[in-house]
Amino acid sequence: MKNTSNFIKIHPRSEFDKINKNKYILYYEEKSNKTDKRLFIQVKKNVLIAGEADFYNDKYHLHCENVEVKKKHRRKGIANAMYVFAEAFFDKKIINFWDDAPKRSDLIKKFWNQPDRPFG
Repeated sequence: MKNTSNFIKIHPRSEFDKINKNKYILYYEEKSNKTDKRLFIQVKKNVLIAGEADFYNDKYHLHCENVEVKKKHRRKGIANAMYVFAEAFFDKKIINFWDDAPKRSDLIKKFWNQPDRPFG
């Protein structure tokens, strides 16, 4: 996975500043084919994974397939930073693709309903 430090210098966002201040580092890997692109993101503190997400981008929309932030790292801006990074990387807004999914967790509902959400 690639370190995002160069990308973040070119695309500064307060969400990146927040996780960097807390010593988190964001890494990414892109995988593409003719019809779609996928972006895998990990946020680490030291060598331990604090959060992970994977995003799917086809020619119509960008959405998150999966996101997880380890319990002790929650409420520190990690998920916001991953979503903001994906939007900046693809230069496209993320849609709430899973909004009406029956197994959608309360955490992700709160995440998408947060006031002044910096993505989407």
